[in-house]
Amino acid sequence: MQLREDVELIDGVYEPFDREEYLKGDIAPVFFGSAVNNFGVQELLDTFTKIAPATQARHTDTREVQPTEKKFTGFVFKIHANLDPKHRDRIAFLRICSGVFERNTFYNHVRLGKKVRFSNPYNFMAQDKEVIEEGFPGDVVGLYDTGNFKIGDTLTEGEVMNYQGIPSFSPEIFKELINLDPMKAKQLEKGIEQLTDEGVAQLFVQPQLGNRKIVGTVGDLQYEVIQYRLEHESLIQREISVQMPTAHGDFDLVAFKQKDTAQEHLALVKGSWTEDEPVLVRVHSSCMTGDIFGSCRCDCGEQLQKAMETIEKEGKGVIVYMNQEGRGIGLLNKLKAYKLQEQGYDTVEANLKLGFNMDERDYGVGAQILRDLGVKKMRLISNNPKKRTGLIGYGLEIVDNGRRQLVS
Repeated sequence: MQLREDVELIDGVYEPFDREEYLKGDIAPVFFGSAVNNFGVQELLDTFTKIAPATQARHTDTREVQPTEKKFTGFVFKIHANLDPKHRDRIAFLRICSGVFERNTFYNHVRLGKKVRFSNPYNFMAQDKEVIEEGFPGDVVGLYDTGNFKIGDTLTEGEVMNYQGIPSFSPEIFKELINLDPMKAKQLEKGIEQLTDEGVAQLFVQPQLGNRKIVGTVGDLQYEVIQYRLEHESLIQREISVQMPTAHGDFDLVAFKQKDTAQEHLALVKGSWTEDEPVLVRVHSSCMTGDIFGSCRCDCGEQLQKAMETIEKEGKGVIVYMNQEGRGIGLLNKLKAYKLQEQGYDTVEANLKLGFNMDERDYGVGAQILRDLGVKKMRLISNNPKKRTGLIGYGLEIVDNGRRQLVS
């Protein structure tokens, strides 16, 4: 009875629905129902299908694109992170404007000027998703993103153009971004970069004031989102684990992918441990010249072999093998640094001469790998103070760093 009275009241107060007024944006339909009780959901979908406008022509910076054109074009209008709370995944939502989008087909990423292909494009309905083979004008397709997309990016079959008219909201609230933990500087920069790419916030830098960073948002809620995500999101995803027999004994080799850079890192794991048990750990940065070729310029290879031998004797432990060659500057730049060292520079001076910091390594990802492996307390095989500080800064406890030190 109450429902009938409410419906009669609404009928008496509001004018009948006019689709033409709706298409002009002068009125907005209101639907009453309950998704939890599955009441009115089908009616909403059926009505929306009837009244929704047909796919429209859209303007680019060079011409107007008609939905009937044969060649595929589309643009990214939204980026959403962490649809799966267990992983740091990013989905770029692409609106198809013309032609047919096909799975496993190369398309031109106009802003980057490179070809991209998508093996698992998704269609979403609430929490469900399914891989699609093709999409048509008006469809929205979800594309897994490793950091290639920004809101407004255009994809085509080769034509160079950019879609226009994508909404951008002016920030009304501004706050200064201050890093209280220097060891988390890189993680903070990566996190803010991703959040600005997703449109959660805008970042303003004042170089005249020491690169002071100001974050602007539409409302206070965005700041709560930013703070929560920077504190809780993981940068790594476990990919696969295999058995790895070595000269020192049998280990498990676990591969991880870094979500924001697509870099691959490894963990050499021996045995098992309880949640609060201190675990023997070495975090080792990759050194191709030392680990593989046995270079006498460093003792990295010797350190790695000694760590494996020590963990084998212990019966349990972890070596995290980080993909950050040459103190994080990469293999080619490392060789350039070697050349400078031949001219009399030391390691630090050579890095600075090349325009890098004295040490570009970031141990935050290594700490997240250790946490994924169930390590909370560790006996660290290292006396590198930066490494100690970086790992502690991510909530890991070092309980013994005495007799098993290796120079690093």
